[in-house]
Amino acid sequence: MPDQPAAPSTAVPTTEAGAVLLIEDNRADALLIQAMLAEAGDIGYPILHAARLDAGLELLQRTRVVLILLDLSLPDSYGLATFQALQHHADGIPIIVLTGARDRDLALRAIQAGAQDYLVKDEVNAAALSKAIHYTVERKQAEMRLRESESRYKTLVNSVTDAILLLRDGVIRHCNERAADFFGQPASVLLGTRLATLSPLRQPDGSESEAAFAAHLQQQERGAMHSFEWLFLSAERGPVATEVILDAVVLDGEAQTLGIIRDLSDRKEAERRIRFQASLLDQVHNAVLATDVEGRIVYWNRRAAQLCLWPAELARGRLFTELIVPEADRTRLEEIRQALKSDHTWEGEVELMRRDGSTFPAILSLSTVLDEEGRFAGYVGIASDITERKQVERKLEHNAFHDALTGLPNRILFNDRLAHTIARSAREGSRYAVMMLDLDRFKVINDSLGHLIGDELLVQFSRRVESCLRPQDTLARLGGDEFTILLEDLHHSSDAIRVAERIHEKMTQPFLLGGHEIYTSASIGIAFGNPGYKEPAQAVRDADIAMYRAKNQGKGCHVVFESGMHERAVSQLKRENRLRQALEKQELTVHFQPIIDLGNGRCVGAEALLRWRASDEAAPLPTAEQLQLAEDSGLIIPIGQQVLDQACQALQSWRRALPLTDDFVIHINLSARQFCHRELTRQIEQTLHRYHLHGPSLALEIREGVLRDQPTTAGTLLSELQELKVNICLDDFGTGHSPLNYLHQFPLDILKIDRSLTAGLGTSGTSNAIIEAIIGLGQNFGMQTIAAGVESEHHRRHLLALGCRYAQGFLFQRPLSQTAMLDFLRTNSGMLRH
Repeated sequence: MPDQPAAPSTAVPTTEAGAVLLIEDNRADALLIQAMLAEAGDIGYPILHAARLDAGLELLQRTRVVLILLDLSLPDSYGLATFQALQHHADGIPIIVLTGARDRDLALRAIQAGAQDYLVKDEVNAAALSKAIHYTVERKQAEMRLRESESRYKTLVNSVTDAILLLRDGVIRHCNERAADFFGQPASVLLGTRLATLSPLRQPDGSESEAAFAAHLQQQERGAMHSFEWLFLSAERGPVATEVILDAVVLDGEAQTLGIIRDLSDRKEAERRIRFQASLLDQVHNAVLATDVEGRIVYWNRRAAQLCLWPAELARGRLFTELIVPEADRTRLEEIRQALKSDHTWEGEVELMRRDGSTFPAILSLSTVLDEEGRFAGYVGIASDITERKQVERKLEHNAFHDALTGLPNRILFNDRLAHTIARSAREGSRYAVMMLDLDRFKVINDSLGHLIGDELLVQFSRRVESCLRPQDTLARLGGDEFTILLEDLHHSSDAIRVAERIHEKMTQPFLLGGHEIYTSASIGIAFGNPGYKEPAQAVRDADIAMYRAKNQGKGCHVVFESGMHERAVSQLKRENRLRQALEKQELTVHFQPIIDLGNGRCVGAEALLRWRASDEAAPLPTAEQLQLAEDSGLIIPIGQQVLDQACQALQSWRRALPLTDDFVIHINLSARQFCHRELTRQIEQTLHRYHLHGPSLALEIREGVLRDQPTTAGTLLSELQELKVNICLDDFGTGHSPLNYLHQFPLDILKIDRSLTAGLGTSGTSNAIIEAIIGLGQNFGMQTIAAGVESEHHRRHLLALGCRYAQGFLFQRPLSQTAMLDFLRTNSGMLRH
C-alpha cells in the first residue's frame, strides 16, 4: 500500500534565527531526510515539514524560513510550475530541489529558473545534505550582505552632494545620481563619455580643456590624490565652477580612477559677494576698520591705508588705539569705552595719527560687534577725513571777519576790536584814535583802467598803509576804497598825526598797475577817543566826517575831528534830504538863457539852467550849493536826467509852436559825476528818440577838469557821443591850464569863454589877449566860440571887434521859464525860418 502523505508539522519549535522548510509528499523520503539532518547534527535550524504546496505556502506566511527543500512532484502541484509558484512566495529564500534520478533535467531547469541547488534523493547522504544546506544558507546570507552593502553604498554615493564617477582612461564607467543631476543628462548618456568633453573648449586660464584634463589625469597617476579647480558645462546651468578630486582605486582587480566633482558655485558666489562687499568698502571714501575683542585690527580697507599711511598687511594685528590715536587723545579713550559699554556706539571729532606721526581731523564712529551668541566680539569703526571741511570752516570764519580782496579785517571785526578798546579806555584811561581813509580819484582810476586794476590798487594801498602801522594797530577795509585804522595805546595825539604823515609820504610814490604808473593820494580823517564814545559807530562816524572835510579841503591831506563838525555834517545831511524831497516833489525846474548871434541879434540856442521852486516856506539852497550837494550825494544823476528831459521836451514844444531853424541848439551842463556815469550815452540817445530830436539839437557842456582828470574815460565817452552827432562844448575855457592838446585830442565843437574873462574886456589887456587867442584857436580848429557873462554893450562891441560871433548874458536876457522863453522866441523873429 503506498505511503500516505505526512501532515504538515506544526509542533516543531522554531527559533528567531529561522527554520528549514521541507515540502515532501512521500513520508518515507521526508523521514529519511529528517534523519539525515539529525545525523549531521550541525544544521542548527529546526525542520518544518509540509506534504503539500499549499501547506508549505501557509507555513511561509507565519514562520521565518531560511531554506526550503522542495520536491517538485506534489499532490497539488507538479514539475517546474511547483518551483515557480513557491519562488513567487518565497521572497528570495534559497530553494534546494529534491528530485529522483529520472528527473535530473527538470531539476536543471529549476536551477536555471533560480534554484540554488538540487539533490538526487537516492544518491544523497547526511554529509552531502548538510554540506548543501550550509553552503546554500551561507551563500544566500553572503548575497544578502552584498546586496545590503551595495544598497548602503548606492545610498551613500547617491546621497552625497558631490558628483562621483569611476573613470577608466578618462572615460566615465559609472556615476552616481548627483552626477546626472549636475551635468543635466541621464546616467545612461554619461556612461562611455570622456569627462573632458563635458567642459568648454577652454578653461578660464586659456588652456585647452582636453589637453589640460589629460595632464591632470597623468599627474594623478604619478602620485596620490590630486585636486584642482575646473569649469564644466551643465546642460541646464551652463558653465559651472567646480573642484575636481582624482584618486586611484582598484575594483574587481582592475585599476580605475575615482573622480569627485564638487560644485563650487555657491562658494564662488559667496566669495564673489565677499569680494564685492570688500570692494565696496575699499571704494567708499571713509576709512573702515574692525577689531577683535582685544582691540587689534582684523580688517583695514584701502581708504584706511591711504588715510593713515599704514598698508593693510602692516596694520592688521596691531592695537588700533596705538596705531592711529595720538598720545594727546588717549585720555579720551576711557570716555569712549564707557560710551560704547552703555550705548554700544560712539561718534565724535578726533585727531587721528598717520604712520609718519602727522595728524588730521576726523569724524570717528565706533560700534560694538556681537557674535552669534550675543557676546562681545570687537569693534567696527568708520573714520572720515574732515580736513577740507575744517579748512572751509576756517575760511568761512576768516571770511566772516575779513575782507576777501585785501585779507584785512572787515567792518564786523574792526567794530569788535574798537568796542573792546572803548571799554578798556573807560576802565583804564588808555588813549586811542580812529582814522578813516579814502583813496582820492579811485573811481576815476577804476572806471578808466578797469576793476582789476582798481582791485590791485586797493591791495597795494593796504600793504603800504600796513607798513606805516605797529603790530598792535588794526587796519580794516569797510568797503570800496574806504579803510579804517584803530590806533591803540597812544602816548600823545601827535602819534596819530605822525601815522597820517607817514601814509601821505608813502602815497607820493607811484603805484605800478598793469604797466601804468598811477599817482593818487588819500584823504584821512582822525577822531581821538573820548569819554563820549560808547559805541564804535560814534567814533567811526566822527572820523568819517573829518575825512570828508579833508576831501573838501583839496584831498591828499588829513583833518582831525573837532566839535562842531558833527553838527555841520548833520546840517549837510538835512540839506541833502531837502534836495531829495525837492526832486521827489518836482520842485526842480529848468530855465533857459538865450544864446545870441552877435552879428544879427538872432537867438541860436539856449542854455538849460537848474532852478528850485520851493513848494513850502523853506528857502531853496543857492544854485551853486545845490549843484555841489547833488554832486556829493549822487543825486546829480537823477537831477541831470530830469534837466535833460525838461530841456528836450521844451525844445520839442517850441518847434511845434514856432518854425524854429534847424540849427537851434539846447546847451546842457554835465558835472564830473554825470560825465562818468556809465549810462550817459544810452540816456541821451533814449531821450532824443523820445522827443523826436536829432543829435545836433543838443550841446553838452563839460569843464576842462573832467578831461584832465579822466582822459581815458573822456575819450571813450566823447567818441560815443560823436556818433550821436551831439555837440560837445568845453565850458569855462581859459580859466585853468587849458592845454592846447585838448583841442586836437578830443572831438570838441564849441569853446565857451569864461565869464571872468568877459568881465575884463576893455579894462584888462590880459583878458583881451586871452579872449583873442581863444577866438583864434576856435577858428583854426573849426570850433564855435561863445562868450559867457556879457552884461553890457561895451562887452558886445569888444567881442565883435575880436571876432567872437556868439554870446550870452544879462545884456540880452536873464534865464527864462519854458513859457517865457517861447514868448521871447516869438519876438526875436530873426531865429525863425522864412
